[in-house]
Amino acid sequence: MAADHERPSQHGATRGPIARGVRKTLKFIGYALGAVVAVYLVLALRVATLKPVMSFDSMAAYRELLPTSDDPAWPVYLEGLAWTRPNQPLGETEFAFTDDSQRREFLADLDRLIGDEPDPESTDAESSPRPDVRAVLAARETQLATLRRAASMPVLGREPNTSPDEASPEERAYYGTPDPTEDAATEAAADTPTPDMLLEVLLPQLAELRLAARLLAGEARVAEARGDLALASEDFLAMFGIARHAEESRTLIGQLVAAAIRTIACREIVAMLERESGEWPATDLERLAAAVASVPETSLRIDMVTERLMFEDVVQRTYSDDGSGDGLFIPWAFAQFTPLVDVTAGANDDGFEPIALAVGPLAYLAPSRRETLEQYQRWLDALELDGARPWWDQRRSLAEIEREIMPDRSIGLFSGGNLLLALLLPAVSRANDNLAAQRFELDAAAIAIALARFRDVHSAWPDSLDQLVPELLADVPRDPETALPYRYELRADGPLAWSVGPDGFDDGASPFRRVRIGAAEPDTEAMLLRTPPHGDRTPSLRTGILLFHEREGRWPESLEELSPELRAGVPRRMTEHATYRLVDGIPVLERAPTEHDPLLERVPKGEAAPGDRILVDWGLGTFADQPPATTAS
Repeated sequence: MAADHERPSQHGATRGPIARGVRKTLKFIGYALGAVVAVYLVLALRVATLKPVMSFDSMAAYRELLPTSDDPAWPVYLEGLAWTRPNQPLGETEFAFTDDSQRREFLADLDRLIGDEPDPESTDAESSPRPDVRAVLAARETQLATLRRAASMPVLGREPNTSPDEASPEERAYYGTPDPTEDAATEAAADTPTPDMLLEVLLPQLAELRLAARLLAGEARVAEARGDLALASEDFLAMFGIARHAEESRTLIGQLVAAAIRTIACREIVAMLERESGEWPATDLERLAAAVASVPETSLRIDMVTERLMFEDVVQRTYSDDGSGDGLFIPWAFAQFTPLVDVTAGANDDGFEPIALAVGPLAYLAPSRRETLEQYQRWLDALELDGARPWWDQRRSLAEIEREIMPDRSIGLFSGGNLLLALLLPAVSRANDNLAAQRFELDAAAIAIALARFRDVHSAWPDSLDQLVPELLADVPRDPETALPYRYELRADGPLAWSVGPDGFDDGASPFRRVRIGAAEPDTEAMLLRTPPHGDRTPSLRTGILLFHEREGRWPESLEELSPELRAGVPRRMTEHATYRLVDGIPVLERAPTEHDPLLERVPKGEAAPGDRILVDWGLGTFADQPPATTAS
């Protein structure tokens, strides 16, 4: 009976300590989760009520940066380019572009004429007649003269906008865009309660200006063929004017387009001087020299004023503003910048966004408005300051700054990173390298022109570049790679000037460094550099010398200073035919090709294939060792 009395009843069974502990723990967890949910909802409701505050009109601020004119060049450019649009007759030929593919084919032919990279979208289809590019350019003298007139005008004067509906009548006629109706314009104005976003600004002028430059470069080739070097000079001078107009947009992409235009002009000038140096009128050479020298230093380094405005505009649209310059990140506002989220679907009439309840509290984990702006401005200040230094003193620092920035490009928004910086910070160092690399092209053209002018006066080439100063050059241009004067040598076939290149080695006497991509001319014999199977993984003397410099902080005086470790694996054939010396502190490593060199093959006239790496002597004023960003076509 006693045992039965102690047995717990089915309705009031007692629990052991473990069960009671589990029960208390679950109750605590429940209360904690409830508190977390409550706090989450409170924060979500607070973020859901936040709205961006538009503190300035970015488009208005951008317009203030641009010059204005009562006589802008932009409509004149459109007049001179109208014939390149589809369904426009091509001068005396009966051919007309019936679609964009035919236009691309013509432009690809134009690029091949001037040695520029062909349009990647072009095709070689022969389904319809294709005009001869030279004949078309010759037939369009009037329109090309209009382009030269536009290039000579002081101000481009294109009014920026963010919608084709806001385009000028000249632009709508050029692109074939119908005029917006009065009702549509009224509706658009009503649907745009906030100022236009600067990030959406349209810059169609950049593509058209580059096209104008390519057409004039092609006309210069046609003019040269008929001996009209005066017209060729006018075309090159106009190209410098077009580059100036491209920079007028005050955008980084505008600067890069201007750099590309100047590169085409400088390379064409140098190439034409190589072919026609003794025939060019002295007055035209003088004008070309002035045009090359007139390019300001500001065109060789980044200008981020518009990019700063764009970023500040995005920040004001994605952050709240507490009145003291700070605020919280608003996820639903940021969603307008990504096509992955459509926050307008399901939004209430009062503007409340349901997505705010789901992700709103995460805004407290993101960097604040002040932190984001200060970080962006600090990085851009550092990059601009370093970009203003000479080329030889900036690249290592720029790389270090971007190494600091790059982690934030891969870290998530709510893991300590900054999504706005990751998405909107441009690749500044790469753009800066492309801009600064213009210095090689401008120096090449300046030296080539000065050499031609010197020979016109003295009937001989100079023995050194110093002889060009001060009559033809204010000073001997300095190699951006070394801060020392460019290398120069007067050879039996003419003068040769060159840069030591990005590796710091002077390889001017080595044919390995005089490489042009493309096919040999039909009447020339080519020395081809054949790539060995699977690539050349053989250790080289160059690698050993660079490692020595990295370890010792100086260049070796001779190859004998290299330790066995640094020379390990280098084939004897590499050292037997190599000579090394220091010239003005620059390492010079020369290697003459041997008769049985496995990498070299002499190719008979006209048998080199397109894409072969052809070893050629570039001759007058051309640099034998260009940096990767400016490798000759």
